Amino acid sequence: MTQKRWNFLKTAPSAQSLADALNIPPVIASILANREITDAEAAKHFLSKGKNGIHHPFLLKDAEKAAERIRQALDTNETVVIYGDYDVDGITSTSIVYKFLKGLGLNVSFYIPNRVDEGYGINILALQKIRKSGATLMVTVDCGITAVGEVEFAKTIGLDIIITDHHTCKEDIPRAHAVINPKQPDCTYPFKDLAGVGVAFKFILAIALKLGLSASKYFDEFIDIVAIGTIADVVSLTGENRLFVSQGLKKLQNTDNIGIQALFETAGIVGKPLSSGNISFMIAPRINAAGRVGSATMAVELLITDSKEKAIEIAAQLEEENHHRQHTEQEILKDALEMIDAMEKPEEKKVFVLAKEGWHHGVIGIVASRITDKFPICGLAKILS
Repeated sequence: MTQKRWNFLKTAPSAQSLADALNIPPVIASILANREITDAEAAKHFLSKGKNGIHHPFLLKDAEKAAERIRQALDTNETVVIYGDYDVDGITSTSIVYKFLKGLGLNVSFYIPNRVDEGYGINILALQKIRKSGATLMVTVDCGITAVGEVEFAKTIGLDIIITDHHTCKEDIPRAHAVINPKQPDCTYPFKDLAGVGVAFKFILAIALKLGLSASKYFDEFIDIVAIGTIADVVSLTGENRLFVSQGLKKLQNTDNIGIQALFETAGIVGKPLSSGNISFMIAPRINAAGRVGSATMAVELLITDSKEKAIEIAAQLEEENHHRQHTEQEILKDALEMIDAMEKPEEKKVFVLAKEGWHHGVIGIVASRITDKFPICGLAKILS
Protein backbone atom coordinates (compact mmCIF):
# COMPACT_ATOMS: atom_id res chain seq x y z
CA MET A 1 0.00 0.00 0.00
CA THR A 2 2.95 2.36 0.54
CA GLN A 3 3.60 2.45 -3.19
CA LYS A 4 0.01 3.28 -4.15
CA ARG A 5 -1.05 6.79 -5.07
CA TRP A 6 -4.06 8.01 -3.11
CA ASN A 7 -6.42 10.66 -4.44
CA PHE A 8 -8.59 12.31 -1.83
CA LEU A 9 -11.79 13.74 -3.24
CA LYS A 10 -13.22 16.96 -1.95
CA THR A 11 -16.68 16.89 -0.45
CA ALA A 12 -19.21 16.76 -3.27
CA PRO A 13 -21.58 19.75 -3.46
CA SER A 14 -24.59 17.41 -3.35
CA ALA A 15 -23.52 15.84 -0.04
CA GLN A 16 -25.33 18.30 2.24
CA SER A 17 -28.67 17.88 0.46
CA LEU A 18 -28.21 14.10 0.67
CA ALA A 19 -27.46 14.35 4.39
CA ASP A 20 -30.59 16.43 4.93
CA ALA A 21 -32.81 14.14 2.87
CA LEU A 22 -31.73 10.95 4.65
CA ASN A 23 -30.92 12.43 8.05
CA ILE A 24 -27.42 10.97 7.99
CA PRO A 25 -24.07 12.48 9.09
CA PRO A 26 -22.48 14.76 6.46
CA VAL A 27 -19.35 12.61 6.35
CA ILE A 28 -21.43 9.57 5.30
CA ALA A 29 -23.23 11.70 2.71
CA SER A 30 -19.85 12.87 1.38
CA ILE A 31 -18.62 9.30 0.99
CA LEU A 32 -21.79 8.37 -0.87
CA ALA A 33 -21.62 11.44 -3.10
CA ASN A 34 -17.96 10.80 -3.90
CA ARG A 35 -19.01 7.32 -4.99
CA GLU A 36 -21.45 9.04 -7.34
CA ILE A 37 -24.45 7.99 -5.26
CA THR A 38 -26.22 11.33 -5.14
CA ASP A 39 -29.85 10.30 -5.58
CA ALA A 40 -31.62 10.00 -2.23
CA GLU A 41 -33.53 6.87 -3.26
CA ALA A 42 -30.38 5.15 -4.55
CA ALA A 43 -28.53 6.09 -1.37
CA LYS A 44 -31.39 4.72 0.72
CA HIS A 45 -31.17 1.35 -1.04
CA PHE A 46 -27.37 1.35 -0.73
CA LEU A 47 -27.56 1.88 3.02
CA SER A 48 -30.52 -0.38 3.77
CA LYS A 49 -29.29 -3.42 1.79
CA GLY A 50 -32.82 -4.85 1.93
CA LYS A 51 -34.62 -7.16 -0.49
CA ASN A 52 -36.66 -4.26 -1.82
CA GLY A 53 -33.62 -3.33 -3.89
CA ILE A 54 -33.81 -6.57 -5.90
CA HIS A 55 -34.94 -6.17 -9.51
CA HIS A 56 -37.59 -8.43 -11.04
CA PRO A 57 -35.81 -11.30 -12.85
CA PHE A 58 -38.06 -10.99 -15.91
CA LEU A 59 -36.35 -7.66 -16.61
CA LEU A 60 -33.40 -9.71 -17.85
CA LYS A 61 -33.66 -10.36 -21.58
CA ASP A 62 -34.78 -13.95 -22.26
CA ALA A 63 -35.23 -14.81 -18.56
CA GLU A 64 -38.95 -15.51 -18.93
CA LYS A 65 -38.33 -17.44 -22.15
CA ALA A 66 -35.69 -19.57 -20.42
CA ALA A 67 -38.02 -20.19 -17.47
CA GLU A 68 -40.73 -21.37 -19.86
CA ARG A 69 -38.23 -23.79 -21.45
CA ILE A 70 -37.55 -25.28 -18.02
CA ARG A 71 -41.28 -25.71 -17.47
CA GLN A 72 -41.43 -27.57 -20.78
CA ALA A 73 -38.56 -29.80 -19.66
CA LEU A 74 -40.48 -30.60 -16.49
CA ASP A 75 -43.64 -31.43 -18.40
CA THR A 76 -41.86 -33.77 -20.82
CA ASN A 77 -39.42 -35.25 -18.27
CA GLU A 78 -36.31 -34.20 -20.20
CA THR A 79 -32.75 -34.84 -19.08
CA VAL A 80 -30.96 -31.56 -18.34
CA VAL A 81 -27.23 -30.89 -17.90
CA ILE A 82 -25.73 -27.78 -16.29
CA TYR A 83 -22.46 -26.74 -17.91
CA GLY A 84 -20.32 -24.66 -15.56
CA ASP A 85 -16.87 -23.21 -15.06
CA TYR A 86 -14.07 -24.36 -12.78
CA ASP A 87 -13.64 -21.18 -10.70
CA VAL A 88 -15.61 -20.26 -7.56
CA ASP A 89 -18.15 -18.25 -9.54
CA GLY A 90 -18.79 -21.20 -11.85
CA ILE A 91 -18.81 -23.75 -9.03
CA THR A 92 -21.32 -21.81 -6.94
CA SER A 93 -23.46 -21.12 -10.04
CA THR A 94 -23.51 -24.80 -10.94
CA SER A 95 -24.38 -25.76 -7.37
CA ILE A 96 -27.41 -23.52 -6.94
CA VAL A 97 -28.94 -24.30 -10.36
CA TYR A 98 -28.39 -28.04 -9.81
CA LYS A 99 -29.93 -27.99 -6.33
CA PHE A 100 -32.90 -25.95 -7.54
CA LEU A 101 -33.68 -28.05 -10.62
CA LYS A 102 -33.14 -31.28 -8.68
CA GLY A 103 -35.60 -30.02 -6.10
CA LEU A 104 -38.18 -29.47 -8.84
CA GLY A 105 -37.89 -33.14 -9.78
CA LEU A 106 -35.92 -32.74 -12.99
CA ASN A 107 -33.49 -35.41 -14.14
CA VAL A 108 -30.43 -33.16 -13.89
CA SER A 109 -26.66 -33.55 -13.78
CA PHE A 110 -23.71 -31.18 -14.22
CA TYR A 111 -20.55 -30.97 -16.27
CA ILE A 112 -17.48 -28.82 -15.59
CA PRO A 113 -14.59 -28.95 -18.09
CA ASN A 114 -11.11 -29.78 -16.89
CA ARG A 115 -8.96 -26.65 -16.77
CA VAL A 116 -5.86 -28.32 -18.23
CA ASP A 117 -7.36 -30.72 -20.77
CA GLU A 118 -10.37 -28.73 -21.98
CA GLY A 119 -9.88 -25.13 -20.92
CA TYR A 120 -12.56 -22.53 -20.30
CA GLY A 121 -16.01 -22.61 -21.87
CA ILE A 122 -18.03 -24.94 -24.05
CA ASN A 123 -16.20 -27.44 -26.24
CA ILE A 124 -17.58 -29.73 -28.93
CA LEU A 125 -16.29 -32.98 -27.45
CA ALA A 126 -18.12 -32.18 -24.21
CA LEU A 127 -21.31 -31.42 -26.14
CA GLN A 128 -21.12 -34.81 -27.86
CA LYS A 129 -20.58 -36.54 -24.53
CA ILE A 130 -23.51 -34.68 -22.95
CA ARG A 131 -25.86 -35.50 -25.82
CA LYS A 132 -24.84 -39.19 -25.75
CA SER A 133 -25.79 -39.26 -22.06
CA GLY A 134 -29.38 -38.61 -23.12
CA ALA A 135 -29.61 -34.90 -22.37
CA THR A 136 -31.77 -32.74 -24.64
CA LEU A 137 -31.30 -29.45 -22.78
CA MET A 138 -28.12 -27.83 -21.47
CA VAL A 139 -27.94 -24.77 -19.25
CA THR A 140 -24.63 -22.90 -19.12
CA VAL A 141 -23.61 -20.93 -16.05
CA ASP A 142 -20.78 -18.38 -15.97
CA CYS A 143 -19.87 -19.22 -19.57
CA GLY A 144 -21.24 -19.56 -23.09
CA ILE A 145 -21.67 -15.98 -24.29
CA THR A 146 -18.92 -16.36 -26.93
CA ALA A 147 -19.76 -19.95 -27.94
CA VAL A 148 -21.35 -19.07 -31.31
CA GLY A 149 -20.05 -22.07 -33.26
CA GLU A 150 -20.52 -24.52 -30.39
CA VAL A 151 -24.18 -23.56 -30.01
CA GLU A 152 -24.73 -24.11 -33.74
CA PHE A 153 -23.12 -27.54 -33.43
CA ALA A 154 -25.33 -28.38 -30.45
CA LYS A 155 -28.41 -27.75 -32.57
CA THR A 156 -27.25 -30.28 -35.17
CA ILE A 157 -27.09 -33.04 -32.54
CA GLY A 158 -30.43 -32.20 -30.93
CA LEU A 159 -29.18 -30.38 -27.85
CA ASP A 160 -31.07 -27.24 -26.86
CA ILE A 161 -29.08 -24.60 -24.94
CA ILE A 162 -29.91 -21.88 -22.44
CA ILE A 163 -26.99 -19.54 -21.76
CA THR A 164 -26.59 -17.69 -18.46
CA ASP A 165 -23.43 -15.61 -18.33
CA HIS A 166 -22.08 -12.25 -17.22
CA HIS A 167 -18.97 -11.82 -19.34
CA THR A 168 -18.59 -9.13 -21.98
CA CYS A 169 -20.40 -9.95 -25.21
CA LYS A 170 -18.76 -9.98 -28.60
CA GLU A 171 -20.46 -8.66 -31.74
CA ASP A 172 -22.13 -12.02 -32.45
CA ILE A 173 -24.39 -13.48 -29.77
CA PRO A 174 -24.91 -17.28 -29.84
CA ARG A 175 -28.28 -18.27 -31.29
CA ALA A 176 -29.23 -20.35 -28.27
CA HIS A 177 -32.83 -20.96 -27.20
CA ALA A 178 -32.34 -18.22 -24.62
CA VAL A 179 -29.40 -16.00 -23.64
CA ILE A 180 -29.47 -14.36 -20.22
CA ASN A 181 -26.67 -11.83 -19.82
CA PRO A 182 -27.23 -8.26 -18.57
CA LYS A 183 -24.31 -7.08 -20.71
CA GLN A 184 -26.14 -7.82 -23.97
CA PRO A 185 -26.51 -4.55 -25.90
CA ASP A 186 -30.29 -4.93 -26.10
CA CYS A 187 -30.79 -5.99 -22.48
CA THR A 188 -32.29 -3.14 -20.43
CA TYR A 189 -31.73 -4.76 -17.04
CA PRO A 190 -30.97 -1.96 -14.53
CA PHE A 191 -27.83 -3.55 -13.04
CA LYS A 192 -25.06 -4.73 -15.36
CA ASP A 193 -22.40 -5.93 -12.90
CA LEU A 194 -23.83 -9.23 -11.65
CA ALA A 195 -21.38 -12.09 -11.16
CA GLY A 196 -22.08 -15.33 -13.01
CA VAL A 197 -23.70 -16.70 -9.86
CA GLY A 198 -25.86 -13.58 -9.69
CA VAL A 199 -27.19 -14.21 -13.21
CA ALA A 200 -27.76 -17.90 -12.39
CA PHE A 201 -29.59 -16.83 -9.23
CA LYS A 202 -31.90 -14.52 -11.18
CA PHE A 203 -32.55 -17.43 -13.58
CA ILE A 204 -33.67 -19.55 -10.62
CA LEU A 205 -35.94 -16.80 -9.33
CA ALA A 206 -37.43 -16.37 -12.82
CA ILE A 207 -38.27 -20.09 -12.95
CA ALA A 208 -39.80 -19.95 -9.48
CA LEU A 209 -42.07 -17.09 -10.53
CA LYS A 210 -42.97 -18.85 -13.79
CA LEU A 211 -44.01 -21.95 -11.86
CA GLY A 212 -45.97 -19.99 -9.27
CA LEU A 213 -43.49 -20.79 -6.50
CA SER A 214 -42.16 -18.49 -3.79
CA ALA A 215 -39.15 -16.55 -5.12
CA SER A 216 -38.53 -15.31 -1.58
CA LYS A 217 -38.18 -18.91 -0.34
CA TYR A 218 -35.50 -19.69 -2.91
CA PHE A 219 -33.79 -16.36 -2.31
CA ASP A 220 -33.33 -17.34 1.33
CA GLU A 221 -32.33 -20.90 0.45
CA PHE A 222 -29.46 -20.04 -1.90
CA ILE A 223 -28.26 -16.59 -0.81
CA ASP A 224 -25.34 -17.98 1.24
CA ILE A 225 -23.84 -19.73 -1.80
CA VAL A 226 -24.59 -16.69 -3.98
CA ALA A 227 -22.67 -14.45 -1.58
CA ILE A 228 -19.60 -16.69 -1.73
CA GLY A 229 -19.56 -16.67 -5.53
CA THR A 230 -20.18 -12.93 -5.74
CA ILE A 231 -17.37 -12.07 -3.33
CA ALA A 232 -14.94 -14.51 -4.95
CA ASP A 233 -15.51 -13.08 -8.43
CA VAL A 234 -14.43 -9.61 -7.23
CA VAL A 235 -17.32 -7.82 -8.90
CA SER A 236 -18.39 -4.36 -7.80
CA LEU A 237 -20.11 -4.57 -4.42
CA THR A 238 -22.78 -2.11 -5.41
CA GLY A 239 -26.39 -2.53 -6.46
CA GLU A 240 -27.72 -6.07 -6.23
CA ASN A 241 -24.25 -7.48 -5.55
CA ARG A 242 -24.12 -5.47 -2.33
CA LEU A 243 -27.54 -6.77 -1.33
CA PHE A 244 -26.60 -10.37 -2.14
CA VAL A 245 -23.42 -10.19 -0.08
CA SER A 246 -25.04 -8.40 2.85
CA GLN A 247 -27.96 -10.85 3.03
CA GLY A 248 -25.67 -13.80 2.32
CA LEU A 249 -23.19 -13.02 5.07
CA LYS A 250 -26.07 -12.97 7.56
CA LYS A 251 -27.14 -16.44 6.50
CA LEU A 252 -23.57 -17.75 6.35
CA GLN A 253 -23.21 -16.95 10.05
CA ASN A 254 -25.70 -19.77 10.68
CA THR A 255 -25.74 -21.59 7.36
CA ASP A 256 -27.60 -24.88 7.04
CA ASN A 257 -25.47 -25.96 4.07
CA ILE A 258 -23.52 -28.99 5.26
CA GLY A 259 -20.70 -28.46 2.79
CA ILE A 260 -20.14 -24.84 3.81
CA GLN A 261 -20.19 -25.89 7.46
CA ALA A 262 -17.44 -28.42 6.73
CA LEU A 263 -15.41 -25.76 4.90
CA PHE A 264 -15.73 -23.42 7.87
CA GLU A 265 -14.45 -26.23 10.12
CA THR A 266 -11.32 -26.84 8.03
CA ALA A 267 -10.71 -23.10 7.70
CA GLY A 268 -11.02 -22.60 11.46
CA ILE A 269 -13.64 -19.86 11.31
CA VAL A 270 -16.60 -21.59 12.99
CA GLY A 271 -18.28 -19.24 15.43
CA LYS A 272 -16.23 -16.22 14.32
CA PRO A 273 -17.75 -13.05 12.83
CA LEU A 274 -17.87 -13.35 9.06
CA SER A 275 -16.87 -10.71 6.54
CA SER A 276 -16.18 -10.56 2.83
CA GLY A 277 -12.51 -10.81 3.78
CA ASN A 278 -13.05 -14.21 5.44
CA ILE A 279 -14.73 -15.47 2.31
CA SER A 280 -12.14 -13.98 -0.07
CA PHE A 281 -9.02 -15.22 1.69
CA MET A 282 -10.13 -18.35 3.56
CA ILE A 283 -13.12 -19.95 1.86
CA ALA A 284 -12.80 -19.01 -1.82
CA PRO A 285 -9.20 -20.32 -2.19
CA ARG A 286 -10.23 -23.71 -0.81
CA ILE A 287 -13.09 -23.98 -3.32
CA ASN A 288 -10.90 -22.62 -6.12
CA ALA A 289 -8.12 -25.10 -5.42
CA ALA A 290 -10.27 -27.92 -6.76
CA GLY A 291 -10.44 -26.38 -10.21
CA ARG A 292 -6.84 -25.19 -10.22
CA VAL A 293 -4.95 -28.36 -9.37
CA GLY A 294 -7.67 -31.02 -9.24
CA SER A 295 -11.27 -31.45 -10.34
CA ALA A 296 -13.85 -28.71 -9.76
CA THR A 297 -16.52 -31.41 -9.67
CA MET A 298 -15.40 -32.18 -6.13
CA ALA A 299 -16.21 -28.64 -4.97
CA VAL A 300 -19.69 -28.78 -6.52
CA GLU A 301 -20.29 -32.11 -4.75
CA LEU A 302 -19.37 -30.41 -1.48
CA LEU A 303 -21.97 -27.67 -1.91
CA ILE A 304 -24.80 -29.97 -2.99
CA THR A 305 -24.33 -32.94 -0.65
CA ASP A 306 -26.77 -33.84 2.11
CA SER A 307 -24.27 -36.17 3.78
CA LYS A 308 -22.25 -34.79 6.67
CA GLU A 309 -19.68 -37.58 6.31
CA LYS A 310 -19.19 -36.85 2.61
CA ALA A 311 -18.94 -33.12 3.28
CA ILE A 312 -16.21 -33.62 5.89
CA GLU A 313 -14.32 -35.92 3.53
CA ILE A 314 -14.48 -33.51 0.59
CA ALA A 315 -13.59 -30.49 2.76
CA ALA A 316 -10.48 -32.36 3.92
CA GLN A 317 -9.56 -33.12 0.30
CA LEU A 318 -10.01 -29.47 -0.65
CA GLU A 319 -7.78 -28.47 2.26
CA GLU A 320 -5.09 -30.80 0.94
CA GLU A 321 -5.57 -29.50 -2.62
CA ASN A 322 -5.23 -25.93 -1.36
CA HIS A 323 -1.95 -26.73 0.39
CA HIS A 324 -0.76 -28.39 -2.82
CA ARG A 325 -1.79 -25.29 -4.78
CA GLN A 326 0.10 -23.02 -2.36
CA HIS A 327 3.24 -25.16 -2.59
CA THR A 328 3.06 -25.27 -6.41
CA GLU A 329 2.52 -21.52 -6.53
CA GLN A 330 5.55 -20.84 -4.34
CA GLU A 331 7.76 -23.11 -6.45
CA ILE A 332 6.75 -21.37 -9.68
CA LEU A 333 7.11 -17.94 -8.09
CA LYS A 334 10.61 -18.86 -6.90
CA ASP A 335 11.59 -19.96 -10.42
CA ALA A 336 10.07 -16.83 -11.95
CA LEU A 337 11.81 -14.45 -9.55
CA GLU A 338 15.13 -16.15 -10.20
CA MET A 339 14.62 -15.55 -13.93
CA ILE A 340 13.81 -11.91 -13.28
CA ASP A 341 16.86 -11.48 -11.02
CA ALA A 342 19.04 -12.74 -13.85
CA MET A 343 17.78 -9.97 -16.14
CA GLU A 344 19.53 -6.65 -16.65
CA LYS A 345 17.78 -3.89 -14.65
CA PRO A 346 14.53 -5.84 -14.07
CA GLU A 347 13.16 -3.01 -11.91
CA GLU A 348 12.92 -0.84 -15.02
CA LYS A 349 10.96 -3.31 -17.12
CA LYS A 350 7.28 -2.74 -17.77
CA VAL A 351 6.60 -6.23 -19.13
CA PHE A 352 7.83 -9.68 -18.08
CA VAL A 353 7.27 -12.74 -20.26
CA LEU A 354 8.44 -15.88 -18.48
CA ALA A 355 8.17 -19.55 -19.39
CA LYS A 356 9.28 -22.94 -18.16
CA GLU A 357 8.21 -26.43 -19.10
CA GLY A 358 6.17 -28.09 -16.38
CA TRP A 359 4.69 -25.01 -14.72
CA HIS A 360 1.11 -25.81 -13.74
CA HIS A 361 -1.41 -24.08 -15.99
CA GLY A 362 -3.90 -23.63 -13.14
CA VAL A 363 -1.51 -21.61 -10.96
CA ILE A 364 0.50 -19.42 -13.35
CA GLY A 365 -2.13 -16.66 -13.33
CA ILE A 366 -1.76 -16.23 -9.58
CA VAL A 367 2.04 -16.07 -9.93
CA ALA A 368 1.72 -13.39 -12.61
CA SER A 369 -0.36 -11.30 -10.18
CA ARG A 370 2.26 -11.74 -7.45
CA ILE A 371 4.97 -10.46 -9.79
CA THR A 372 3.02 -7.33 -10.80
CA ASP A 373 2.51 -6.61 -7.09
CA LYS A 374 6.23 -6.99 -6.43
CA PHE A 375 7.30 -4.75 -9.34
CA PRO A 376 4.97 -1.69 -9.34
CA ILE A 377 6.30 -0.37 -12.66
CA CYS A 378 5.43 -3.67 -14.33
CA GLY A 379 2.09 -3.38 -16.09
CA LEU A 380 2.00 -6.98 -17.33
CA ALA A 381 3.50 -10.28 -16.27
CA LYS A 382 2.83 -13.13 -18.68
CA ILE A 383 3.65 -16.56 -17.33
CA LEU A 384 3.71 -19.44 -19.81
CA SER A 385 3.69 -23.14 -19.02
